[in-house]
Amino acid sequence: MGNDGHTALRFQVEPAIIPSCFTPLFSRGVRVSACLECSLKELMCRQIGLAEDYLENRVQTVFLNGHPVDDVNRTTVGEGTTVALSAAMPGLVGAVLRKGGVLATLRKNITYRNDASARETCEGRVIVKLFNMTTREVGPLLLARGIWMEGAELREVLDRCEDLLRKGCRRAMLGNNPIGLDDLRSRIKDKDTLFLQVTTEDPSKK
Repeated sequence: MGNDGHTALRFQVEPAIIPSCFTPLFSRGVRVSACLECSLKELMCRQIGLAEDYLENRVQTVFLNGHPVDDVNRTTVGEGTTVALSAAMPGLVGAVLRKGGVLATLRKNITYRNDASARETCEGRVIVKLFNMTTREVGPLLLARGIWMEGAELREVLDRCEDLLRKGCRRAMLGNNPIGLDDLRSRIKDKDTLFLQVTTEDPSKK
């Protein structure tokens, strides 16, 4: 069983198939478990594992619940929050949305305003969206850490990437038991909740 008593599904795959099969999930957003009511920097660096330099310099645009963020140290992440990360975006729009940019005052009416009220930290889930280069760079990290998904979402991946998975999936495990892709498709129901991990290492040794 995975986190919260739900079924854990683990794939060991060839690295080359990850971008085609799994990273498209991130533009829609994936659910991840975390210790919440912490700063956005705490979540992304200390819990998810991004390097501080990467968050500071590579991630140029950050949204929290659809609002641009300027200060990741003073922005609090709570249950159900949607965090979106992007590398540099082109043009004037990219310059205006860039965190802490010189043009940030032009979007002051939509900039995220942090709720300063203190809350105790708690376990929960947030939604993470990734765009452009962060999809390939951060996506595999989140997949290895584990994401939550519904059975219908998994079925979409299995159908869309059937050929790639048959060639590039070295091993699949449902709970503690190895499982074939055909058996997996027949076992998973659309409303099932799964904790999915995708690595390039043997999942039985995790």
